[in-house]
Amino acid sequence: MRRWFVCLAAMLVALALTGAASAQSLGAADTVRDVRFGDHGSFERAVIDLGYEELPADFAPNYRWAYTDGGTVLRVVLPTVSATLTSDGVGLGEAISRYYVVRSFNGNRMSVEFHLTDAAGPATVFYLNYPARVVVDVPTSGQNFYPDPAVGETVVVKQPRAGYTVGPGIFTVTGYARPFEARGSWRVKDAYGNVVREGSYLTSDWATTWGRFALTADYPAYLGGKTGTVEVGEYSARDGSFRGVSVPLAFR
Repeated sequence: MRRWFVCLAAMLVALALTGAASAQSLGAADTVRDVRFGDHGSFERAVIDLGYEELPADFAPNYRWAYTDGGTVLRVVLPTVSATLTSDGVGLGEAISRYYVVRSFNGNRMSVEFHLTDAAGPATVFYLNYPARVVVDVPTSGQNFYPDPAVGETVVVKQPRAGYTVGPGIFTVTGYARPFEARGSWRVKDAYGNVVREGSYLTSDWATTWGRFALTADYPAYLGGKTGTVEVGEYSARDGSFRGVSVPLAFR
């Protein structure tokens, strides 16, 4: 009899644990668990796996998507997702080169941004349940000659692109980055490499994923009609060197 009670108690505990896990998985997806890719011949597929904390979720959350930056970036916005277990990675290079998980300016939601190759065609985006996923299918039959974003180890400049004309006097730089303690630096150089303006910027995250930034840079009037660069990144705490990306520009 005692053995029967022990077995019954063990079964009840197991059922309780299973029920708890099932209840958690039924919760609204709040975490990007992974982003993975597959080669489907005529298109490249990206799958955003979603979960409730560390468990797979059953139902995909609300989402929206759009092309940005001349159609070179496909952004999937996840309004109810505020955490991620992955930050960035590479695609297969057929239609998608890289992805970044980026926190919104207000810190309340995540987006997954897919950088598309020149061969990327019009995408199809849909969701699947059991488990929760958002699927992005990108054909490999397009042509896009828009300049690529400037991509570095800890910073991505989406605007302006290489060769753009900016100004007069001031211009906006946008992208995402992961500078130490969410504070980075920018500087404008003339065609000879001299620093003519510099400043700082803040990002919406740096520890768990990429944070958005938008900064206003300026340049002296005598650079009008000439060329130079804007550099975005941070100064090394070890040796003071500047680390980031450099975007060549023409000044209006």
